[in-house]
Amino acid sequence: MRKSVSNISILFLTIIWLIVVYVFLSENFELGSFYLFGLLPITISIFFVYLFTYFNRTNNYREIFKILIFLVPLVLIIGGLLISSSIDRSYISEASVGSTPLTNYKEIELGQLEHDFLFQNKGFIKKESTKSNKYINYNKQSGYVSVKILRETKKIDKIIVMCGEFRSHISVNGIFCNDSSSDLKKAYIRHDISVLCDQDDYSSRFYLIKKLNIGHKLKNNKLEAFIISDNINFSEEIIDCKKIGSS
Repeated sequence: MRKSVSNISILFLTIIWLIVVYVFLSENFELGSFYLFGLLPITISIFFVYLFTYFNRTNNYREIFKILIFLVPLVLIIGGLLISSSIDRSYISEASVGSTPLTNYKEIELGQLEHDFLFQNKGFIKKESTKSNKYINYNKQSGYVSVKILRETKKIDKIIVMCGEFRSHISVNGIFCNDSSSDLKKAYIRHDISVLCDQDDYSSRFYLIKKLNIGHKLKNNKLEAFIISDNINFSEEIIDCKKIGSS
């Protein structure tokens, strides 16, 4: 009986290990984060109650030691991930960002032909635009990357990387999701930054560094999207923040 309990415990924790590894190798961060920070703690808590009940009857400390060998590293990893996801990024400086214009995000290249892009990148779904007929849009199934292709040339014009509640680890050019405007100013201190405001939504702003082909959308002073393009343009509602209130 004791041996079977030990084997079941080791198998259970091994499965947890495999799921955690899958979560952080997978691009489906929303589903993975829901499991990691939601179901996983509940599952481990139930498992602890079961073990406590069993060992309280048997006093088999060797079994406890075997399980702790697997469990302690797991707890340390989860704790480290939780800490890193909320760590203060006040240390950011201009040394953390690149100084050359961005032309890609991972394997997605600006100017890449539509058929080459689809051949080299899996998991993208075509989405027709209701606002403009200028672009063909492709969205990643996991929801955090969007690609805009010019309908006329069939070439990639914009790459948009979107942040989310559990995506603070995503970085573009040394800048991370959820960074603030002060973080951007520190990082791009040697570059010209254009700050644009959305007249329909004052909680949003755009920080553009045109020489680096990068734009950042912030909402409530938290970075929520990166825009990679050598042709960044916006609608008439988005203007230079300095012009608001002046006439």
